Amino acid sequence: AGALSAQNNLVIRNFQYQQYDQAANLKGTMKKDNNGKTAALLKIETNLDDLAFDGGSYGIVTTQHKTGQWWVYVPERAQKITIRHPKYGACEFYYPSEIKAARTYTMQLTLEGMDVALEASVAGSTIVVDDEEVGKTPQTVYLTYGIHHVTARNGNMYYDENINITKGGNSRYLLQMKDENDLYGTVNITVADGADIYFDGKKVGESDTPSFTINNVSEGKHTVGIEVVYKNSVSKMATY
Repeated sequence: AGALSAQNNLVIRNFQYQQYDQAANLKGTMKKDNNGKTAALLKIETNLDDLAFDGGSYGIVTTQHKTGQWWVYVPERAQKITIRHPKYGACEFYYPSEIKAARTYTMQLTLEGMDVALEASVAGSTIVVDDEEVGKTPQTVYLTYGIHHVTARNGNMYYDENINITKGGNSRYLLQMKDENDLYGTVNITVADGADIYFDGKKVGESDTPSFTINNVSEGKHTVGIEVVYKNSVSKMATY
């Protein structure tokens, strides 16, 4: 067997029996164990690939990799499952209740992290973490250790920053919202007569109007160019 990473960052959370999910007992999705009994189904929610599963002495009946999930079939009375990943190591999980045949269970497999409380200076702001909407503030979310991109919005008020989640670090963040209107301003450009004005590559002023005002200019770097006209010929554009 290949050596595992020294890290063991995999975590199983929210193990639950799904009373109304009959996938383990329906024709087309049910599986039989070596004794001919209907296997239990573990639906493991995760975005990780390259996973290997070990059911200990009871073994694993079969596995299926689906979008955002792994379906792992195990025999009844199975006691534990070990999940391995070549980069993130392994985790061993003992089932908190007896595994029974033909039942469906769900769990989440994530990387090691912690619950983080996200509040905003404007209550009721919609939060997006790593491009996934997670609700409105205040909101508690489970975040893996590392850097996450967090945005929040409520009308013109917004937040857009990265936060770094570390073991033993801050578990509560107050998102200081900013007014989006503050990102925009007005630019006044004045040049000598006979010059055309370009702003970010677009012509905004003619040679007979040596000054021009541009509204709603976003914060950041912009280019201003001028072209001077001499008797139907144009000099090389100067860019600033």
